[in-house]
Amino acid sequence: MLLMQHIEKENNVLFPMAQMTLSAQQDAELVQRFEQLEEERIGPGRHEAFHELMHQLEQIYLKP
Repeated sequence: MLLMQHIEKENNVLFPMAQMTLSAQQDAELVQRFEQLEEERIGPGRHEAFHELMHQLEQIYLKP
């Protein structure tokens, strides 16, 4: 429950606040730096692999 509240606050408060504060150039630079860090820390293609794994687990455990 706490994690869901945290994610909701990020999505509905923090991210919109950042969108209003950062210029388009700052936003693009931030995205580029996150992508670079992600590739350096977890390796190329791993982000997509994690998303695929989440999708598979969702199909197994959260079927309607």
